[in-house]
Amino acid sequence: MPRTKNALRITDIRIAVAKECLLYGDSSKDTITRITKAYLKQIKLDGFHVDHWRYDNPPTITQNATKVQFEIEKLKNERRTNNTKKKLRNASKAASRSSATKKNKKRRL
Repeated sequence: MPRTKNALRITDIRIAVAKECLLYGDSSKDTITRITKAYLKQIKLDGFHVDHWRYDNPPTITQNATKVQFEIEKLKNERRTNNTKKKLRNASKAASRSSATKKNKKRRL
């Protein structure tokens, strides 16, 4: 299925909706539906469309909410992973700094 110039992927919209839900701290079905409808309305006003829906039926509200929930969980896990990596990186930097400081003290004596 070739992509047209003004086409967007529904997954990109779902990721944006998931980020909004995380920002507001509310991931209920109603909130997801409200944000998704607002995004789609603005996309239509901007002259874009979801290419997938030209050929298939659009998802129901429940299907969309479920898939957005999945994207929210992926984003949460990604954040946790990034935070853990940052902590490990900072700990190794601190350890290397302290060992370098110890070496400098020994050289001075």
